[in-house]
Amino acid sequence: MKNKSLNFTLYILLVFLTLLSINKFVSLKHSPDTYHHFARDSFKYLKIINYQTDSFSMIEQHYLERAVPLSILGWLSRTIDIDSQKVVYFVTIFTIFLLMIILKKIMDLFNLHIHIQYFFILVTLWNGYAFRYYLAFPYMFLDLLFMLSLTTYIFYELRPHKLNYEIVKMLLLIFALLSKQTTLFIIPVIIFFAWSNRRYIFALSSIALLLLTYFGLHTFASSYSSLGQHQMHAIGLFTYLLSDGMQVLVLLKLILGVIIPSIFPILIFFGSTLLCRDRKTFNSHQEYGLFLIALGMMLQPILAGPEYTQGAATRLGVLALIPWTILSLAAISKLSFRKVPRYKVFLAIILLQVLSLHSVFLRGSILQFKYPTFAIIFISTSILLSYGFLSNFSKVTNSQSLSKLTQKDG
Repeated sequence: MKNKSLNFTLYILLVFLTLLSINKFVSLKHSPDTYHHFARDSFKYLKIINYQTDSFSMIEQHYLERAVPLSILGWLSRTIDIDSQKVVYFVTIFTIFLLMIILKKIMDLFNLHIHIQYFFILVTLWNGYAFRYYLAFPYMFLDLLFMLSLTTYIFYELRPHKLNYEIVKMLLLIFALLSKQTTLFIIPVIIFFAWSNRRYIFALSSIALLLLTYFGLHTFASSYSSLGQHQMHAIGLFTYLLSDGMQVLVLLKLILGVIIPSIFPILIFFGSTLLCRDRKTFNSHQEYGLFLIALGMMLQPILAGPEYTQGAATRLGVLALIPWTILSLAAISKLSFRKVPRYKVFLAIILLQVLSLHSVFLRGSILQFKYPTFAIIFISTSILLSYGFLSNFSKVTNSQSLSKLTQKDG
């Protein structure tokens, strides 16, 4: 068992090193214009990392509320006397690697065939909209810290409940909040899980800690800056809908931008649901909870509306990728997996590479796809890949719920 785990870890490392070898790395110092176009938040993060308090008054409050991990990274950079960009690049690489390890542990909970696990690691890492972005623009690493905290929280939520797990989960939610205020959208899920398992003390404690931490961070940010419209990140959509300049195409572009990074696991989830159409879509409270998390991650940038989300729709949509992936894994765990013909494996590898051909992030790329072109290619390839993948499954007579599967883990 240990050898299999080691082999899979080496497999993740190999896939990841391949990704690193072909991915661009954009230097903030040498390519500020590129950063301004694709990752403009990096300039504000750099000021917080360097603790340039004299410029904090010009930074919006919601960026300053993420000062804890940024300040720790800045302190580390100064202590070891290494440029902060190198430090954030290492943190980015390490966080993505850890994220894949946690995803592997979650797949083990579902008792999925090893070939399925290999495939999902590939399709997740080679997603042209996901981790390539952060490897190119590492100062945006806070999204990854949030994803790691949230994924680890989900992992412990899927396991049998123990007292020490409850404490770990509370800490993970705090870590997630320190990275992204989007964590507050998980509060309904915490209540839902607690209601389902009668863990009311944990729910109340977690929500109280989250709110106290958030108000503490907000007080710190307010002491330096008065810039920021927090409420618009939740109601900006409604303001836009009531405005004279509302355009349906702009709204559709926003929604599509949020959905695109997760299109493959979404197709797998709904495709698996169709294969099990004579059964309930959700067989346990864990599955309901996963769906609420995935939906919540997508809802936040949409609720902010086009004017406040601006060009960040796709990046913010990536936050929903892992929850949708876990939900799709839960769905296919109810199906019977058949042996895959070799020609399908060959075609799948080709399609997976096509999924990854985002010219902005591809090193030495001669392909210069414009955004709409690559979006069409990505969606079309995801449809073909999901159809081919699901064709290797058949409906089983006795579907197991996620709760029964995860109860096998001690």
